[in-house]
Amino acid sequence: MRARILVLPGLRVCLPIRGLPRRTRSRQADQKAARFVEVATPSISSRSQMPPSASCTFCQIVSGQLDATVVREDEHTIAFLDLRQFHAGHVLVIPREHVADIRDARDELAAAILVAVARVARAVDAAFPNDGLSVWHSAGAGAKQEVPHLHFHVHPRYIGDDLLRVYPSAPAGPDRVVLETWGKRLRAALDDGVPAAT
Repeated sequence: MRARILVLPGLRVCLPIRGLPRRTRSRQADQKAARFVEVATPSISSRSQMPPSASCTFCQIVSGQLDATVVREDEHTIAFLDLRQFHAGHVLVIPREHVADIRDARDELAAAILVAVARVARAVDAAFPNDGLSVWHSAGAGAKQEVPHLHFHVHPRYIGDDLLRVYPSAPAGPDRVVLETWGKRLRAALDDGVPAAT
């Protein structure tokens, strides 16, 4: 499937601008007219059908093929402003390595990502007005993951903004017996059946 992405002034530039260093392209592009580019947009139906990293938008950002407004990077992670800014300061934190979602992240990589998320969250909190922050990761089609590359959103929030409604209706409140049964199932999976990602 192919999609058209509109590149507007002030947002990430998807087409390279010759002769400019990578980090200055977005600033220079603010003065240019909007343009459309064609990009491959893979559909997500299961983890086994995740695209190879060559077709991954986030991998292209990591490799420098696509520009982004990078705010932090280290050996394992990179953080950049999302193209969609419901509230100013919406940042994505991703691993440099192509990993579909948190279920496939090695423990060391997962730890590095969470350290980066915490640092970015403190920076977003300091740099942008807010009443709080939401930090989230969607894993797989059922969670409406849009880009099949592990990423965490760090997003400023305001009281009453209704940005992320956690439950579409009031959730069930299982009794303690049911919760203990589910807890036993999870403890068994953690102790016996869930191998570390490789």
